[in-house]
Amino acid sequence: MRTNTKDPNIARCYLMLCVLLAIPTATFAQAKVDETVLKNLQWRSIGPANMGGRIDDIAVVESNTNVFYVGAATGGVWKTTNNGTTFEPLFDEQGSTSIGDIAIAPNDPNIIWVGTGEPNNRQSSSWGDGIYRSLDGGKTWKNMGLADSRHIGRVVIDPHNAEIVYVAVVGHLWGPNKERGLYKTTDGGKTWKNMGLADSRHIGRVVIDPHNAEIVYVAVVGHLWGPNKERGLYKTTDGGKTWMNVLFVNEDTGVIDVAMDPQSPMTLYAAAYQRRRTAFGFNGGGPGSAIYKTVDGGATWKKLTADLPEGPTGRIGIDIYRGNPNIVYAIVENAKGGVFRSEDRGEHWRKMSDVDSRPMYYSQIRIDPNNDQRIWQPAAPMYVSDDGGKTWATNIVGRIHGDFHALWIDPKDSNHMFAGSDGGIHESYDRGRSWDFINTIPLGQFYEVSVDNQKPFWVYGGL
Repeated sequence: MRTNTKDPNIARCYLMLCVLLAIPTATFAQAKVDETVLKNLQWRSIGPANMGGRIDDIAVVESNTNVFYVGAATGGVWKTTNNGTTFEPLFDEQGSTSIGDIAIAPNDPNIIWVGTGEPNNRQSSSWGDGIYRSLDGGKTWKNMGLADSRHIGRVVIDPHNAEIVYVAVVGHLWGPNKERGLYKTTDGGKTWKNMGLADSRHIGRVVIDPHNAEIVYVAVVGHLWGPNKERGLYKTTDGGKTWMNVLFVNEDTGVIDVAMDPQSPMTLYAAAYQRRRTAFGFNGGGPGSAIYKTVDGGATWKKLTADLPEGPTGRIGIDIYRGNPNIVYAIVENAKGGVFRSEDRGEHWRKMSDVDSRPMYYSQIRIDPNNDQRIWQPAAPMYVSDDGGKTWATNIVGRIHGDFHALWIDPKDSNHMFAGSDGGIHESYDRGRSWDFINTIPLGQFYEVSVDNQKPFWVYGGL
């Protein structure tokens, strides 16, 4: 192309372009900010103050329910000692504010473990930098390792020995990495051992036998994008030194949930789940999904089919009534699915209703610990039933933010409840008839921030 250098404006532009192209790109890459200029700048919160963000976990000290911890998707860990009147931020000085799970030691409420990295598989999910421990109720913290875990889905503490901890590591969301699977420490996090299951990719649940902490069950969902062999329900009887795949359906089907009979730990219910993510969609079901039951600790299994829907089935959630383990509820994703109730430990089922809100994302069912007729479905919105699942209401929680991810019901007093959603945390003292928004946690999940040129300038945040 010939340049018209007779036009002075064109000539100047051409000369400027040549100069810019001649500057080595390394000059920009090697430029460093003078840290002395920035070191005295202090961060300060500019609000908004009375709002909420996505809650990933709520951990309550059951011996003193005035004390509880809240883990946020992007807001760190918060603690209250006065039932939510005030909250203290505990993670402002730590390396990550994205929280996956919080666990309180059953034998010492001062020992807190926090797994970082939101476990939800969303484009907006932030990653973490490992597992943290506090020995003084959250006053001080120490990173105990697993820095490349990125996303931690579950932390389980031995009920008899707080030095023994299991951590379910999801791993990188956007690519492969080696630090995945189930990890265990026997010395309070000084050392970690990968207990295998590295190819599990996604772990749905970890359950410890309450009478023998060496016996652990792990529900392995498996790969999201393709088949793999390391799926199903795994069991260890030696604290994770060796593992047995006690329930394997096929290479396309994993186990998303497992429930242990509170009176007979040899009896378990496992929810097999066949799913597959594709480039432009999600296949959330197939012939492999089903409910299985064992009464001998996984040595033999029975597929429960009586009165349950046939055909392609998706995600299943299970809960056992702690007051009477004969009563079991299941929420089943199926063309003829919904909520099912069994009164003979799963041998026979009765369909209670069709309600199953966005099953691939939720499929959680929770029984009131003191009333087997009162059932909850954390979803969008929250569903509640007072007749064993025959009819459902959403209006009692209609005035609070939807998209619920966490629900806690006081085992000693069912009137007292906490609910965590994308809009923050709410508390009820009347079994969920009314809810108080706890607005003392300044959380917000901003996706974009901008300022304008006004004086004084305005700040805009997109949630």
